[in-house]
Amino acid sequence: MIDLSRYIRHGANHNGSDEWRTPPKVFKILTNEFNFTHDLAATKTNTLCDNYFVDSLSVSWKGIQAAFCNPPFSMAEEFLQKAHEPDLTVFVIPARPQTKYFIKNVMLNDYTHEIRWCHRGMRFVPPAGVQRKISRAPLPVVVVVYRNTQRTHEIRQTVICSDTLLQLGVIAKGNTRGRPSLYDMEQIDAISRLWEKGTTNIRELAALTSIPRSTVHRIVQKLNV
Repeated sequence: MIDLSRYIRHGANHNGSDEWRTPPKVFKILTNEFNFTHDLAATKTNTLCDNYFVDSLSVSWKGIQAAFCNPPFSMAEEFLQKAHEPDLTVFVIPARPQTKYFIKNVMLNDYTHEIRWCHRGMRFVPPAGVQRKISRAPLPVVVVVYRNTQRTHEIRQTVICSDTLLQLGVIAKGNTRGRPSLYDMEQIDAISRLWEKGTTNIRELAALTSIPRSTVHRIVQKLNV
């Protein structure tokens, strides 16, 4: 029998902890893409940027160029209400489309430009001092990109690997042009999983996934961070 309680024990409001930290590799990949200047939900000991806020909700975020935010899950709604203030903000939050706050602040928000749905649970780092093996979060997670300008197109939505953030498929293109997907999600995900397990030879990856070496090479360049 599935223990459904595991899906709600996240955040201080659900007998859990708000201190779970962002996987270092996930942050590195995102900051390589967006060049973050501020961490909007941090302390002196766990901040991921030189600039950070401890009491973030009490200050203005306007004027910030590029911000990262993995908020306390019990306060996700409050943080999302300020997501449009910086020039750009990237959130890592629980995917809760059954809630009013998620629909309003993510899916129907004019300042939401991208939603990247994570395939498999993200491996959050346990709170400091907690001796526990890193395991996948049982709740779904999304990476959401906000800008301080209202979008004039549909939200770009993709499916990504939760470990490497490699794009596995496109749900909605938004205003982004691109080549059509030639390989299915399972093939691309297989490269990501093999890479994580130590298979790094392009010829071998191509043989195992039936994807041309030239394409595997392009994918590997994204994984090699």
